[in-house]
Amino acid sequence: MPDRADGKYVSQSDALALWWPAARDVLLETARGAGRITEQELAARVQAATGVSTRQPASEWIGRVLERVAIDTQSRGEPSLASLCVRQQAEPARRRASTSAAKSTARASQTPTRTAPRPAIREVTCQECWMLVPAAPRCRNCDAPLNLADDQQG
Repeated sequence: MPDRADGKYVSQSDALALWWPAARDVLLETARGAGRITEQELAARVQAATGVSTRQPASEWIGRVLERVAIDTQSRGEPSLASLCVRQQAEPARRRASTSAAKSTARASQTPTRTAPRPAIREVTCQECWMLVPAAPRCRNCDAPLNLADDQQG
């Protein structure tokens, strides 16, 4: 749940209304400078700029912020700023080491290994805060009870 530094609750929609203009400013600055920013860096800067933070991982809410930035830039006829935000990647040295190890293993076995597909996480929309959350007895955003029987129809 988003809240201010003084602990006062802020609704998710109010937080998004504060976050997306701050994200636009950060992305404009990014476009003038380095050219890329990670989701975590953007989330931290947006929360610091607005004074509204959340304990949710950035990956759960930053997409909605970027969507609003994208709508705004499109309405202004500007290039996409949201595309400057990227997911965190592994460190280059670690990535090179894991690639070398993978090549050695592949040469040794010459047999492709298959991994089982990860099961899809079932998500539902909370009727209290309108967040898309994993199916569970209670919403992890606002702690409201989730009516899972209604969602099974669609």
